[in-house]
Amino acid sequence: VLAVRHLRDEHDAEVLRLALTDTVDDVRLLAYSILDRKEQSFNLRLKSLLDQLPGATADDGVRNRLEKRLAQTHLDMIELGLCRGEVLLYMLLEARKHVDVAMALAPDDRESLFLLGSIALRQNDLLTAEGAFLKAQVLGMSIEKVLPNLAELAFRQQRFSMVTHYLRAIDPICFRAQPRLSGIATHWLKEEGACLPKPSPT
Repeated sequence: VLAVRHLRDEHDAEVLRLALTDTVDDVRLLAYSILDRKEQSFNLRLKSLLDQLPGATADDGVRNRLEKRLAQTHLDMIELGLCRGEVLLYMLLEARKHVDVAMALAPDDRESLFLLGSIALRQNDLLTAEGAFLKAQVLGMSIEKVLPNLAELAFRQQRFSMVTHYLRAIDPICFRAQPRLSGIATHWLKEEGACLPKPSPT
């Protein structure tokens, strides 16, 4: 619990929520305190960004940047597991609303397209997600960021041969920094699994 105070990945809140079930009172209280501080930090960031919206204009790109940051902040809270149930659905709707505004202001912004794909994927809007990811890639978004999402899309669409295709196209070096992705790739690329580098210790 003390160690994850300094982590900023999707496993952070997962570990802390597990600690909430610990039999030791001090562990539960510390985990709750850390989760609460993280949530408050995100809420303050959202408030600050929302307060800036009324004075932002589309002409200088400020409104576009604010809308993207709002969408990304909502998505970060979701990915860190800081919201669930009805709150999760609400946060997805808010994230989608802000990224839609950003897309209206700059339809060919690859970051907005990638955000749209990430949000739509969580909403199970697979066609929108796929189109957004592919267009973001064409416009220069890193292929290593796009391919894992396309692989997940293909899996949900039961296009299993494409899952293998997308995973095989990822640079094996990327698996070192993403142990979970490495495990998924090893499962799908069984015949090539021995060639994948071992994930770094976590």
